[in-house]
Amino acid sequence: MAAPASTPSGSASRDATKEDFGQPDPVGVSVQPAPGNLKAPPPAPPVVTKRHEPSYGDSEGSDHYTVAKSLLNDGDFENALATIEEGIEKTRNDLEAHDPEADPDRLALHPAMAPFHYLYGTTLLYSIEESTDTQAMAMPHASAEQEPQGGDTNGPNDGQHTDLPTEEVADEMQIAYENLEAARVIAEALRLSQPENTKLQLDLAQIFLREADLQRMNGQYDAALQDYTSCLSLRQSLPEALLGPYDRKIADVHYNLALVYSLAVAEAVKPTDDPHALQQHNERLALYRKRSCHHYVTCGRILCGQIAALAGQDPDTFLQKALDDLPSFKSTGEEDGANDENDHPKLASLKLQTLRRHAAQAATSMTSLDAQETAHELLDLLQEIQETIDESENSEQGVQTVASMKAEISAAVAAQPGDDDEEGAGTALGLEDSNACTATTTIGFGSSAASESTEAVIPLLAVRKKPKRTADDAKLPALDDSRKKTSPSNTKN
Repeated sequence: MAAPASTPSGSASRDATKEDFGQPDPVGVSVQPAPGNLKAPPPAPPVVTKRHEPSYGDSEGSDHYTVAKSLLNDGDFENALATIEEGIEKTRNDLEAHDPEADPDRLALHPAMAPFHYLYGTTLLYSIEESTDTQAMAMPHASAEQEPQGGDTNGPNDGQHTDLPTEEVADEMQIAYENLEAARVIAEALRLSQPENTKLQLDLAQIFLREADLQRMNGQYDAALQDYTSCLSLRQSLPEALLGPYDRKIADVHYNLALVYSLAVAEAVKPTDDPHALQQHNERLALYRKRSCHHYVTCGRILCGQIAALAGQDPDTFLQKALDDLPSFKSTGEEDGANDENDHPKLASLKLQTLRRHAAQAATSMTSLDAQETAHELLDLLQEIQETIDESENSEQGVQTVASMKAEISAAVAAQPGDDDEEGAGTALGLEDSNACTATTTIGFGSSAASESTEAVIPLLAVRKKPKRTADDAKLPALDDSRKKTSPSNTKN
């Protein structure tokens, strides 16, 4: 038998190992040569790093949002809209990069999109009203020159024609509504998951306010009343430390509710054929007139409470003392039915007169010049409200001049600094000339019930953008500084 092959010595083995692998093995360890068919290990899978998912707060703090707000504050609506469009596109791209499998049709309702949709709808809203308001101011002169001798002027929009095509105005209003509605749907869904988030509650209230402004511009008064009421409910349910009962953001909503009730009365069409329908019509107008007066008086109470606070007095005590001083008057029976939600014009007028008298007395005790100036501005506004109530008492014609009166109040009343004031798209009490648009459309923006549903918006609608205007149909220049909108206290960041 042949002897088995001898085992290589340690030295020979190390030499072989050194030759095969290029490195000596540890002393005393025998390493066998690698088989000739050994394959290299497979490469490690690439490390996939998910992009950061944009959030609601990220969008509010983004450069695009900040720059767009600044442009809006300066009245540069076209560039503000373009900047927001860039922000929407960037946010959408970031969302797609974060989750490539996401349904593109649902990205429009991602929380990060809400601030941009809100700001886009708001910017477009003010672009519409400022351009139409500017043109409306110029039209009476042209109308007077073109009107033939003895020419008859009939219709609510005579002398207020806008150079913007009605179809274009209607389309822009619809796009503004779609963006605001998308923001509302997102904010309401977020609030359901974050019920204690007061910042989100403030934002949602602001969205309702803007939707109501748009509905009012379009003559959809019932829908506007619902949206203003939703805004008021959200603001009043906030902690008093965040938004007290004498905050201008509360007064602003009461003023707008009063305005809408007044406009609904002024523009109501009287039925002629059905006696029962006529009776219902008259009862409805009487109720709306009382509710309008109630909200005007409530707005006045809040402003008087502010004056009392400026004078160093407790607003609650001040108001109670003032109303205890309410003089009696001879009732005609028409005042019956007044309650916490309704005020007959005669009662409302008397209440506000009494409140104004006490507020004026409180203002005389102020030593601070800033406080005196603010108080006088508030007293001017109270006088305007008083005149509106008195007109409502005397005649229905008075409420038809409310929209033009608002512009004068806006210029006279300085805005109260607010938290995270946005876009300069209004003034104190939110008197933003938002009724100046005379191009009433028929689109209706959908039923008011849409405001109660979080499924009311088709996501694709929310990303519609306003088409660029050409040089032939560009807007007139922005208003001068005295008419330009300044930062209100009732805006969302």
